[in-house]
Order: sequence, then structure tokens, then C-alpha cells
Amino acid sequence: MANSLNLTVVNDITDIAQGDTASTLVLELLDEKKLRIRYLDKHQATVYLVNDGVVKYEQKCKIFDSRLEINISEVLKPLDYIIEVHVEVDGFKYIFPSDVNYKLRINASNVVEV
Repeated sequence: MANSLNLTVVNDITDIAQGDTASTLVLELLDEKKLRIRYLDKHQATVYLVNDGVVKYEQKCKIFDSRLEINISEVLKPLDYIIEVHVEVDGFKYIFPSDVNYKLRINASNVVEV
């Protein structure tokens, strides 16, 4: 069964250093045909970073051109996190990706302690 909602990382950032608040993760929201979903533009999305089924970080941002940008503003433990995006529009809740997990790896830093 194919994904009905798809999420891609536009700028190929899949690893960042622990405590790196400058790197911007650019995500694109796509439909089952891998086309942009324009009617979600200007709506608010919540990006979740999940580890072992527990939300470890969340950030709200506006969707523009079927994309959103986030900077991790907190120091997270060096782990692999599943990226998930939720958008609510007109009583419908969209969850990206719908059935494939995308990961962001936070690499340990010698400078930061959690």
C-alpha cells in the first residue's frame, strides 16, 4: 500500500550536532502522487521529534509553498528521532508521513551536556 501523505527533507539535513540551533531543517509536504499540497499553505503545522514512541521535541510553524522550516531550539540527547508533522485544517487532521518513518540523528557534542 502506498503512502497517502508524504514527507521529504528538501535540504538533505538528516544529521545535526547536539546543541546546533543554526541548522535549518526544510520539510516538504506531499500527496500520494508526490505533488505539493497547496491548500495547506499558511496553516500552522506542529513538527514532532519522537524517540521510542515518546515526543521529545515539538515546534509549531507556518506552512509556505507546501514546505516548513524548523531549527531545533533545545539541546536534545544524541539519539535518532522520527520526524512527524501534524496539520489540522477544517476539522481534518493530516499526519505526515502517514506510514513511513523519517529520521533525524542528533550527534553527540563534546561541548554540550544534557
